[in-house]
Order: sequence, then structure tokens, then C-alpha cells
Amino acid sequence: MMRRGKVRTRAYELWEQAGRPSNRELDFWLEAERQIEDEREERKGSGAS
Repeated sequence: MMRRGKVRTRAYELWEQAGRPSNRELDFWLEAERQIEDEREERKGSGAS
């Protein structure tokens, strides 16, 4: 399970990088979740030789 704080931080970084647009909070939250999950899967996959 993802830690909410990690997702929040990533979503905030994405929002800032995009120029702080209004009314797209959910988009950035979902993208942050996706990125973190992808990273977790990569780590999990690289550990299994």
C-alpha cells in the first residue's frame, strides 16, 4: 500500500512542474500514484533474478 504522504509530495511536485494549474488536483494525484506504483513494480522486478 502506498503511503499518502509520498503520493502527496509527488503530486505537489508534478503540479509545480506543470505551472500550478487550477482544478487538476485529481489528475496530479492519480499520476503520482501511477508513477509510485510503477517504481515499486520496477524495484520488485529487479530484485527477482
